[in-house]
Amino acid sequence: MNLCKCGCGKEVTKNTNKYINGHNSGTKENNQKIKETSQKHFKTNHPSQSKIFKDKFAQTCLKKFGSTTNLKCQDTKNKIKQTCLVKYGVDNPAKFLPLIKQFTKKCKETRTRLGHWIPDSQKSKWQLYRHKVFRCTYVSAIKKFTKEELKKRKSSGKENGFHIDHKFSVLEGFNQSIDPVIIGSQCNIELIPWQDNNKKWAKCSITKEELFKLYQIEKINEEQK
Repeated sequence: MNLCKCGCGKEVTKNTNKYINGHNSGTKENNQKIKETSQKHFKTNHPSQSKIFKDKFAQTCLKKFGSTTNLKCQDTKNKIKQTCLVKYGVDNPAKFLPLIKQFTKKCKETRTRLGHWIPDSQKSKWQLYRHKVFRCTYVSAIKKFTKEELKKRKSSGKENGFHIDHKFSVLEGFNQSIDPVIIGSQCNIELIPWQDNNKKWAKCSITKEELFKLYQIEKINEEQK
């Protein structure tokens, strides 16, 4: 049996191949080879980072789609929406929680296996909790806020910038063993100026009882949709 050289354990059906299609792109050996070749020809770590590649890509997209990237093309956007509606019932795959969970799990397993991510067994309870909260927050933010509102998010120090704030803080949620799904839910997040968020830090603007009450209302509303 000819197994894929990336270490996934799957069988390669063609004897002439070392990897399953696409699996060689994540190996350290292949990444190092790409980096060395790219440094030699383009003085960058990857060909896609070079000006030659970017200009050629932009010109190709302009010719085919009328914009510098295919994702800006209205036909592409409509096709993505229609595909998502047929497959998942929503116009954006990020709004479909089961798909997010499936993708996250596969991504996590692959990157951990390749040594790009630290295994959960080596992380602290706080790190695991915080990661789960932010993963839920990402999904909740897409559902709750408009694209224009999310565009207002900026790093601290940027003019007119906003942060996503957890009304009942992530730290306090961890200290009180509250389900990270609740802490990262729509009812517990809001967009506030970065200055206010930095001042608030780990403080809570609502009580634990208020949080649970808001979450119950959110769940009821979701069931009625």
